Amino acid sequence: MLSCHRTRLLLVRQPSPVRFDDTLALITLIQSGFVRRHMSSRLPIVRFAKIALIGMALGFLVLPTVLKAEMRTLTDKQGRSLKAEVVSVDGDKVTIKREDGQTFALSLASLGDDDQKSLQEWAKKQAALIPAGGVELQISRGKFDTKNKDKGAIIFSEEQWGYSVNLLNRTGKVLNGMHVDYILFVKPDLEPGKSSTIVPLKQKPGSKKFDTVGAFESANFRTDPIIVYKQQLKAGYVWTKTGNSIAMEDTLYGVWLRVYVGDQMVTEAYSPATLSQTEKWPGK
Repeated sequence: MLSCHRTRLLLVRQPSPVRFDDTLALITLIQSGFVRRHMSSRLPIVRFAKIALIGMALGFLVLPTVLKAEMRTLTDKQGRSLKAEVVSVDGDKVTIKREDGQTFALSLASLGDDDQKSLQEWAKKQAALIPAGGVELQISRGKFDTKNKDKGAIIFSEEQWGYSVNLLNRTGKVLNGMHVDYILFVKPDLEPGKSSTIVPLKQKPGSKKFDTVGAFESANFRTDPIIVYKQQLKAGYVWTKTGNSIAMEDTLYGVWLRVYVGDQMVTEAYSPATLSQTEKWPGK
């Protein structure tokens, strides 16, 4: 019954610092191939993180929000410029990725005053963002309750279905202002004798808020239930229109969830994996 998805963010080894003037001087040499055979000893090699997604195999698709690196032109105190992607700022160390794909760590103090101020502000904004894989979802569907009513030849059932959701905070820091918006979908069964015209899915939206989720801690909740109706004929009876006794049964079709920390959507998930192709998120 359990249907879950785990996303894992592997650790990235940070490169050792390289002076800004060394970086500029090596551009021509690297492009010419002069120092390629010495790369392992002269320059740091970065292994980028990979996110492993297994949800597709389970029919459940999870889409982590990926932070985008920023391309900019950096200028040192001697007026020399270099166009690069800013990967991270950690104290006095700035990690950048040049256009040729090489990654280096520079001293923040080696840059011009404007770049130092800009990168410090950028670092504060990045620190508040949640990285891909920072919040992990585990989800299982289930029947919460059933009510039966006997009305002559027909037994009417009202089943309450929904999802149990477990959120795992993998960021290593306390997350404040987390909330989950979700929509449950039910596929209605056709009335006896009706044509096979496609019937729109029934929807029920909901939301759950968490003031605080501690570092490496989890938060759990159940979605509000959605009603699934069923009609079963007693023995010896058939439907007038069809002449058969096949039960009419709505089915829980799927769920769509979006997880936010503040205003940032950190991940979304939907089941089945094709749900986003047939349905639309409200206001989208």
